[in-house]
Amino acid sequence: GGLCTSWFLCEPLPWMGDVSAPEGKFVCTNERCGEKIGSWNWSGAQCSCGAWVAPAFQVVKSKVDEVLIKTR
Repeated sequence: GGLCTSWFLCEPLPWMGDVSAPEGKFVCTNERCGEKIGSWNWSGAQCSCGAWVAPAFQVVKSKVDEVLIKTR
């Protein structure tokens, strides 16, 4: 497998909106952006590394900024 190009979340987050459909896409919540940044699929999706993730709440790394939060 290759490197992972997405993050897969354990569960949907409130900003993703209504994820009750079997699959769909979600967009950036910044009104100046509105860019598609990921998708969900309750049946699952395959990561670029080859792993199968189900259900899949996938955020494409290249579409978002990564901010590291320092914890104690």
